[in-house]
Amino acid sequence: MISVAIMGHGVVGSGVAEILTTHKQKLFASIGEEIYVKHILDLREFPDSPLADRFTKDFNDILNDREVRVVVEVMGGLNPAYDLSLIHISEPTRRVVI
Repeated sequence: MISVAIMGHGVVGSGVAEILTTHKQKLFASIGEEIYVKHILDLREFPDSPLADRFTKDFNDILNDREVRVVVEVMGGLNPAYDLSLIHISEPTRRVVI
């Protein structure tokens, strides 16, 4: 299983989350592993989202979760996204998609 964290849940981030959750079978057929959205980083609340239990406001939840293999950065703007992404790029077992 590939655990994914999404940094940002605006138009693009919510679209990424929707694609990863609604097209699980197609993605599995293509890459041979299940994809699971484990964390979504955003400062806002999304209580009505089907993924509401996966939201966090603390980047360290992603950073300290050793199961997260892919981080998708879709926050917009340079900071804090750039600074946070540099932390992950320095770790050899993780990948950041910017």
